[in-house]
Amino acid sequence: MFTGTISHGTLRYEDLLPAFLGLLGEYSPIKADMLQKRSARIALIEDEGQRGDEESGLLEVIAEAIDRYQMPGYYFGALEGDGSDFGVWEDHN
Repeated sequence: MFTGTISHGTLRYEDLLPAFLGLLGEYSPIKADMLQKRSARIALIEDEGQRGDEESGLLEVIAEAIDRYQMPGYYFGALEGDGSDFGVWEDHN
């Protein structure tokens, strides 16, 4: 099981998307491919506000999908205390 950082120091969609999709692809290549295609459709949206909303929603969907594959006692998301350090962490709560 993977634990640790997959992306650090950025909250930019273009940085987070490949990292998130890469990890999801380790668990479910088919789901990762499907969501990559959704990302390609989002990239065609001309309105920046709407595109940003869609990008944010897609990252949330991917993060939730990754989180479902984690063993009990672990979660996927931002590290407590560092909102730009995304990865798989032990849940100490």
